[in-house]
Order: sequence, then structure tokens, then C-alpha cells
Amino acid sequence: KALAFSSDYTAVEAINFFTDRGIRIPDQISITGFDDNFYAQIVRPKLTTIHQDVHQKAVLALRKLLLMAEGKEPAEKNVKSPRSEERRVGKE
Repeated sequence: KALAFSSDYTAVEAINFFTDRGIRIPDQISITGFDDNFYAQIVRPKLTTIHQDVHQKAVLALRKLLLMAEGKEPAEKNVKSPRSEERRVGKE
């Protein structure tokens, strides 16, 4: 069994929820987050997470916003979030 969360914060909340009920992470259920923030760095057991390039996301959003402020339509309506590799996989 596995759960994937849209943020590390909610993934850590799930880890706490299951741990408080005696469910062992990752032996009984695997949990992964998305954003590689501070919570992923301090939680135990280690959290599998996907790193987001927040700076690059801001650059892309600002470029689109400036185009729209000039009355121009952005060429791409759907933009994939810049991200890099999976991090902190393992038991502890």
C-alpha cells in the first residue's frame, strides 16, 4: 500500500497519523511527498519526496503574468512544473 501527497507537509501529517495508530512506515504503508521542503529533512522515517525548483516556478509564472499584463496571450497554457530527482528514500 502507498499514498502520495501533493506536499511534504501533508505527507508528514499522514506519517504522524499512521504512526500514532501503530502502523509502521514504510513496512506497512509507503508515503511520498512533493516539494522537498524543511519537513522532508527532519521527519523520521525518511520521506521520499520530489524536489521542486521553486525559483524556476516563480520565473515561469512571472513571465506569463508580464505577458498577460501586456495584453498578450502566453504561447503555452499548460506548463510542466520544473522539478528534479526523487530524494531521501530509505528506512530509519
